[in-house]
Amino acid sequence: MVVPYYHRNTPNQDIRSFMARFSFEDEDIIHEDFTKIMNLEMRLTDSIQFQQLEEDKSVSLTGTAVTYPGLEPYEGDLFILEVDNKQQVVMIVNKVDPTTFRQERYYQVQFTAYMQLSKILYERIEMMVRDTCYFERKKYFGESELTFLSEKSWFILKELEAYRRKISQDIISFFYNKDRESFFRVDGVYDPYLTEFLRHKLTVRDNRVHPLQLLVPLQNFEYSIWFKLLDAENCESLTDVWKYAIPRYKDPRYFTSDFNALVGKYYLELVEDTTSGGRLYPPLMNMMAGGLDGYGVAVGTNFNMCNCRPMDPRYPHLIKDACAVNMHHPHPKLGYTYHYPECPVCSAKDCDNDEANKVGILFTEDFYSGYMNLSIDPLAKMIYEYLTEHHKLNIEAILKMVKEYRKLGKTNTALYKMALYLELIDGAIVAIK
Repeated sequence: MVVPYYHRNTPNQDIRSFMARFSFEDEDIIHEDFTKIMNLEMRLTDSIQFQQLEEDKSVSLTGTAVTYPGLEPYEGDLFILEVDNKQQVVMIVNKVDPTTFRQERYYQVQFTAYMQLSKILYERIEMMVRDTCYFERKKYFGESELTFLSEKSWFILKELEAYRRKISQDIISFFYNKDRESFFRVDGVYDPYLTEFLRHKLTVRDNRVHPLQLLVPLQNFEYSIWFKLLDAENCESLTDVWKYAIPRYKDPRYFTSDFNALVGKYYLELVEDTTSGGRLYPPLMNMMAGGLDGYGVAVGTNFNMCNCRPMDPRYPHLIKDACAVNMHHPHPKLGYTYHYPECPVCSAKDCDNDEANKVGILFTEDFYSGYMNLSIDPLAKMIYEYLTEHHKLNIEAILKMVKEYRKLGKTNTALYKMALYLELIDGAIVAIK
């Protein structure tokens, strides 16, 4: 049963003495004070006993319940219970016995009905409340951890839990491909590392979907930033993270043992360095705009071939037909060489244009190296501190950030940031509890 519970702040006293002083008929009743515990859960050991007294035909209610570890109830504690006829009754604890279960210390309380709750009685009880907190149970009975939260923390907790549900639902609504039973970016590219992370974060019980891992076997996941987030307790630095990725194509012409829904799609593969053409992970730009990807790979072609594309209005310093494969390469159609040192797509790591370096990048080189300068994205900075500074979290800043998540829309950026929000929310919930 879940009840509002009024825990006495004074040490145990003789119950008869307490009841003699605790008279609701006396207007001067402010001689006791309570801590009000909202949503306190107790487990009934048996059904509540109803007994009608012969003398005056009145009804008595008695029962026995067990409280969770962490709260030592006192004789004289009160709680409000709704009985079968929807009437509310003030119950009083008249006996407390310590007990153990699975090496945990619990308390068994016996209680009886004191009187029916009225508006006046409720107001008088509330006058004696000195503090209010909220009960949160983290695990199932027998392996539980009791948590009492202040009102402010409780309301923040409920907001975070609500946004976690909303974000989870929107990730599924926007990015889950029902036909392929997994998550895809808006440009149709598959990120197996992000998917593996979401497989751990989105439970079937809460979301009714269980995304498949389409890249089997998934190699080098332990070198991804997502593995660090799942294993945050043991993270000390990000120096061993593989921070680059290249696109791969699952060719439908070859029937292999891993022939599945990924066939005919592009996916990302983490690489250790830039020698194979790797770019900072995760890429946020639309990799398949106009049939061309942000790494300079043409659909269905060799990955080392040039990919000439029209002028992109977002990057006015690019000349028409600029190639995004290399800074210096032969043009396959026109037969001569272009050299564009400021291209934010093909040479971001070498570009002197700071603004261009920020295009399509969530985690910069500075992020992985631990250099937190002012240009670092606030979310990236928060993630870095969370991973490397023992779960350092600004809970109110996290709540403020996630409240704006709908403004991200349905984009690649939204997918990655919403996944990161889930981790930060989970970390904040643990910190609150």
